[in-house]
Order: sequence, then C-alpha cells, then structure tokens
Amino acid sequence: MVKIFDESNLDEYRENHKDKFVYEYAYPFLSYGSENLISNLKTNVKVLQLSNGREVIITINKKEYSNTYTVSPFSHFITYCYDELYCLNNKILEFVLRPIIYLIGLLFKTGEINNIAIVNSLMLSTNLINNLSFKELKEIKEYLIKNYPKSTIVFRSLNNYFYSNISASLEKLDFKKLPSRQIYLLKKSDTLNKSARKKINQDYKLISKNNLDIIDIKETIYSAEIVKLYNMLYIDKYSKSNPMINKTFVEVLINNDKFIFKGLINKDMELMGVIGCFVVNNTLTTPILGYDTSKEIDLYRMLTSMINKLGEELSCNIHRSSGVGKFKKLRRSKKDIEYIYYYNEHLAFYRKMPYKLLSILNSKRIIKFIMERDF
Repeated sequence: MVKIFDESNLDEYRENHKDKFVYEYAYPFLSYGSENLISNLKTNVKVLQLSNGREVIITINKKEYSNTYTVSPFSHFITYCYDELYCLNNKILEFVLRPIIYLIGLLFKTGEINNIAIVNSLMLSTNLINNLSFKELKEIKEYLIKNYPKSTIVFRSLNNYFYSNISASLEKLDFKKLPSRQIYLLKKSDTLNKSARKKINQDYKLISKNNLDIIDIKETIYSAEIVKLYNMLYIDKYSKSNPMINKTFVEVLINNDKFIFKGLINKDMELMGVIGCFVVNNTLTTPILGYDTSKEIDLYRMLTSMINKLGEELSCNIHRSSGVGKFKKLRRSKKDIEYIYYYNEHLAFYRKMPYKLLSILNSKRIIKFIMERDF
C-alpha cells in the first residue's frame, strides 16, 4: 500500500521515513513551504512511500503560471521561449514569433497544461532519478490516477543515454514523451581524448594563473554571496523562469551531506564563483553554479573544469545540463535530447490538446534540426 507524507503529518514522516536523501531534501520544503526556499516556486510537495519502502518526491500543481519552469510546463514551453527569442538575433523573426507564442500560451492555459503531478520532482533544473522498476512505476501511476484524477502525470529529465530502462518501462505503461531540451552528458566510461584532456587541464590551470584558490564550502557564511553569484548568471543573464533560490535554500543544501559546494576565492577571500553539485545513481549534476559575470577572467571555464575533476574523483557520470554546446563538446561531452514523459489518457480531450500540439511542434524533423546544431 502506498503511503503519502506532506505538511499535515510531518511527525509521522520523521519517524517512518526510509530514504535518507529524499527525507533530508523534502523535509525542508514540507516544513518551510516551497516559496520560502525558492521564491518563484509555489507547489504542493509530497512524498510517496511505495509498498516496498521506496520513496519519491512528487509536486502537485494546478495553474501557477508564474512558477519556475521546473514545475511548470507553461513556463518551460512559453515563458522561457519568450526569454530565449533574443538568441535568434533576428528582430523580424522575433516580431513574428511573439504573437504566435502568445496564442499558443492561451491554448495551453485553456487545456490546463499546468495541472500536473511531477514524479521524482527535485524542483531543480535537472531531476536525477534512481532506477525505478516497472512494478514501482506502475504502482506510482495507479496511485496518482486514483488520487489525482485531474492531473497529467509527468517525469522530467529523462534521456536515453542514462535512463534507457526507465524510459522503456514508462513507454510500456503508455506514457508518451516530449523533447524538452538539448543536453550534454559525460559517462565515466567515456575516455577523454588528448585534445579534450588538454582543454580541461588548461581550464583548470587558469585558477592559479588568476591567483584564485578552491575552497570546500561546508559552512553557511557564503550563503548570501552564493545566491548573488547564482542570480548574476541564471536570473539576470538567462531567465527569471529559472529557480529563484534564496539564502535559506542554500543553507539547507550546504547542511545536506549529499550536496558538494566548492568555491573560487581571491586573495581578499571574496567569493568569485561557486558550484553546488550532488550525485544520484552514480551521476553528478550541478544545479547551483554562479560567478561574477562582470569579471573577464574566464570563471566559467574554471568552474566547469572543477566539475570535471570532481566527476573523476567520484568516478561517476556527469550531467552537464544544457547550453554552451560547442564548449562542452570540445571537452568530450556527448549531445543528447532530454525528454518529459507524460501520461494523460485518463483526462478529457481538451486537456490533451496542449501535449498533442507540442508533439506536432516537436516533430522528428525538428529534433533532427536541433541535433545538427549546438545550443
């Protein structure tokens, strides 16, 4: 029998939790409230405990169209799309596309695209997932259909390179998939060629050349500065649809021994850059990355070389997320497509329309076009 834990039975969850990582990550969201950790995250966080004791975090939403894209398909496919139009460097095309995106957005709202239950929702840019068996996935699906009959069931951040077994199981359970973004991955078994190794070493040597030092961040004294550096990159430079983390959230992660924080400091002990990583199922990802974008000293190269070194030390795969494609490929990362898997067969026709339209827009021809380019 599936049990569910949320803010209404915190004491019971504290006494009966089975998964240390899930507990330490989910409990602050249940006790503080999601908006008090990530300001543009309004969601109902719950933990499902399956009949065999396995635990997964789920987030439940209905509308919340201003939410971060990590829990909002509307923000992912519409708001973020608006923010990325400048990348086209084509004012005429941008002028043409804006009203089209607006109209598609109206259709998505009519179809209640944000009425969803996201499984294994870490509410971060990348939801690393433990291998769930077919039986476990089936149990999750059946529970959510029964208890959240108006919600589309969603799994984020799946790719065929790392998660082929889960993807195959979901397809057997009649889930459909949608491409969500282009990503770059590095398996621990992938051998770096001389050129890639040389570039990573050159990136790493920039740290000493610029009189910077690497520090392990295990105390919360830099929390406010970490938020500032993260915001410079992900919010100010990229999109306000990215998670707007705050000082409390950073402190929660620093105090969670699953998360690894490393920083770059100058001779005045000022924090110039930071990475915040964690490992699930032998795969490392970096949801927290930031640096002083006003400095012209290739801080991004230094920080990414630190991620590579950490991946080698831990002997794990590296999920290098999206963006800066040419840079990552030169350092041996492999390009892949990340998918959203969804199930909505139990819903009315109008609720399926947004996903049908997205399937049309993301045709095989479009995927081929994307894979031929480095974003």
